[in-house]
Amino acid sequence: MFKFISRLFNRGTVPADPAGPFPFTVVRDWDGDHGDRTPPVYHVWAMDRMTAFTAAEDLSFEEFGDDAEHLYGVTILHGHAQEA
Repeated sequence: MFKFISRLFNRGTVPADPAGPFPFTVVRDWDGDHGDRTPPVYHVWAMDRMTAFTAAEDLSFEEFGDDAEHLYGVTILHGHAQEA
């Protein structure tokens, strides 16, 4: 049973592909001081999850300026998820 659960949750990162970057959806949220604001969602293209997070972080600083310091990462999804 442990091996099954281990395989289920330890999928690893998306392999780098020389053909080009992959789509990711990065969800961020505001800390307690800015809790009333809507959490930003970013659709980015990157080679791996860390690069996707960095790209979303850069976009948040472009969008919110110094207020982006109060954002933290919630999740990084492989693929461009549609917002409801």
